[in-house]
Amino acid sequence: MITVQPFTLEVIKTHKCFYLLRRITGVTELQILHNTPAGHIETNVADAFSMPNGAIIIAWKAPLNIAPMHNLVAVDGQTIENINLVPLERVIDIYDRPVDAQVGTFIFTNSDIIIAPGMDWRCDNGKYGPAPFHQGIRIIDKFSDITVYEPVLSINGVGHIIYLEGVAKQELAEDHLNNDLIPSIGRTFWETLKLIREWAIVNKEPFNNTEPVAHKAFQFIKELQLSDAELAVIDQQIPMQIANYLTGSTNARQRPDGVLPITDDVKDLLFSRLASGSVAALEYLNPGMWDLEELVSKEQEQLVIDEQIFEMLKQTFEPDRPVIAIQHRFFNNKRAILDKVATGQL
Repeated sequence: MITVQPFTLEVIKTHKCFYLLRRITGVTELQILHNTPAGHIETNVADAFSMPNGAIIIAWKAPLNIAPMHNLVAVDGQTIENINLVPLERVIDIYDRPVDAQVGTFIFTNSDIIIAPGMDWRCDNGKYGPAPFHQGIRIIDKFSDITVYEPVLSINGVGHIIYLEGVAKQELAEDHLNNDLIPSIGRTFWETLKLIREWAIVNKEPFNNTEPVAHKAFQFIKELQLSDAELAVIDQQIPMQIANYLTGSTNARQRPDGVLPITDDVKDLLFSRLASGSVAALEYLNPGMWDLEELVSKEQEQLVIDEQIFEMLKQTFEPDRPVIAIQHRFFNNKRAILDKVATGQL
């Protein structure tokens, strides 16, 4: 069990990523588990802090180090809640991709144990990680194939929504978008979420689809603990390939025309299930925990300090080490988010 400590501004100096629990509040202790191929294991990689209004924030010190864990689980008695380890800073510049984008795809993947000899560059090797529902299909063969890779939402052992841009993968992406035996890919986050929703529906009566993608989609929707209102938000997207197949479309495999761009409601659904590099962003999205101006001021000050520390540390790194670009992007996006929070535009 982990003791829940009172939040103070000192936490901002020691912890660099935060997740607001939505279902568990007002507790003095809880369990934090990590779902692994060996089962649920209690972990101490994160701490828990209580806000004056009873809200509970899960916080960790080294986001990049624990990123391969994808997600944790908070447990209070019979109440279980997913903790997404992906911060807003890694999604803020990709979540609202245009419907007519020519590169980049959001993909719903299986979550399976990654056993990839010769692929030591996969930081999730030996853990749960994204794997295609197509047996024997591999989109990325080596690290240099990747232009952008970001996990967005994860449920270990169930599924992942990832964002991917690859080198010279446009033709392959178009083939998956318009002629996939198992449609699970979209140019936008919303349409991919709608595909998951449709697969989840056909897993139930009266369809009883037993394909792994349908079963995992049903579990994924359940584990995300989406409310009826949030399901209704997803359903406002136009019918996707699964629904079109059921209604007899002769072009059911094709990505339909007229996909709708992301709305504020879809953005809110996503942001509520992301971690954040700043407590200020969580307060902005969930008012009433702490004084917003105080948080913004303290976190802007701490960001400058963190950047200075990293500039000294990176002198010991190889010049092309990926962590350098990743950390700089995190800092830049955190600054942009804090500016948006300060001006009421997040």
